[in-house]
This record gives sequence, structure tokens and C-alpha cells, in this order.
Amino acid sequence: MSTMENYMPPKELISLLANQCGRSGIRSVDILQYAVTAEWLINRYGNINELTLPEDCIEWLELETGFRDEQRVKAVYIANLILDHQAKRFSKACPNFQITCLCGNLIGRTDDSHRYPMYRCSCGAAVGIHRGDGWPLGLPASKPVREYRKVLHNTHEQLCVLWGVNSKSGYKHLAKLLGVPLNGCHFSLVVSEERALEINAIMEQEIFRLKALRKSINTNDHHPHQLDMAIAH
Repeated sequence: MSTMENYMPPKELISLLANQCGRSGIRSVDILQYAVTAEWLINRYGNINELTLPEDCIEWLELETGFRDEQRVKAVYIANLILDHQAKRFSKACPNFQITCLCGNLIGRTDDSHRYPMYRCSCGAAVGIHRGDGWPLGLPASKPVREYRKVLHNTHEQLCVLWGVNSKSGYKHLAKLLGVPLNGCHFSLVVSEERALEINAIMEQEIFRLKALRKSINTNDHHPHQLDMAIAH
């Protein structure tokens, strides 16, 4: 890819993982996040041109140093998805694991029967989970920051209306606006009130710009494609 802002794992890899999860009954997961991990694994141990891994890679992963326990569990799980795809067999669900809170505590997730399953720390930080695999929906954050995340989502929805796209496609525009990689453009990664306020201010400035531009175009009877050009830039 030409820039980090436009980075995406190979489409073939995303499709491979989506198909393997689908045939194995693994749903409600973040396939893009899976693909980022899978690409790292294949570049390190396998053949990126064929999108394959050797069976020995699981043993190699177990011997790797520098991994947190949660990272190792995730990496082994993703490696097994690829190996299972190669062997044309079904995959097992991701094992339970603990995550590290920003305060340093190890925390497990609440029971799946809970109305809103999540990882919750004694320090007050918490984060929701993907029901399909138990992976956290971002990073643990304090209650005030979690409230700010809701504000960010609402502001983003307003931007998406002006951009003329749905929320999912809107993250591509937002990543470019913020100058961050697409796979790192998610409000659940915001962990401080200061950063939340900064992001919200940037989005509100863009809303103001687009509304002013739309008003100018309507007033001067310019062609609507000018707004599309302004959004693209």
C-alpha cells in the first residue's frame, strides 16, 4: 500500500478467514482484525504469496518470547484458522483468555449469560466483547471515557450523513481525516478524555466545513459534484 492511512490486509486473506469462520459457525467477530494478525503470522512463518502456514508454526508460536498471554492465545487461534482452512476442516472457537488493563491488572470477562458481556477491572475500567470469540471491542477505559466514546459515535454519524456513506464506510473517510491507519481507526481505542475531545473537535470542524460548503454550492447554484470532490479531498 502506498500509505499507512490506506493500509488494508490482502482481500484474499480477509475472504479466506471470513469463509473459514462462516463454515465453522464462528460469527460476530472482527475479520479485519483477524486479517491483520494473520498477515503478520504468514509473513513471519509462511508463504505470503500462497497465504499458507506450515503445521509447525503452532509449535514455533509457543516458543516465541515477548508475547503477552492474550496475544499468544489470539495468534495461535488465528494460525489454527489458516491451518484448518488448508486442511479443509472445521475450526474450534477461540479459548477464553485474560487481558491486561491499562492499570496493569489482569482481568477476565464476565459470564456470557450477562446482558452485556465485558471485561471489567476493579479500577473501574471496562470494555465490551465480540460475542463470537470473546475478543475485546477495543481497550478498557474509565466510565467518563466510555461516555465520551458515545459522543464520538454520534458526531461520526452526523459526518457520515454529510459524506453520504454508511457508518462502516465512514471510517475510511475518518481514518484519512485523522491521519491514522484504517485498522486503528476505532473509537473503542480511545482511552483518554483529552484524545476524545481532540477527535470530536476535528470531526466537528469537518461538519462545519461541509455544511458551509453545501450552503455555498446551493446558494451559487453550483453542480453537486463539487461537494463530492470536496469530500474526496
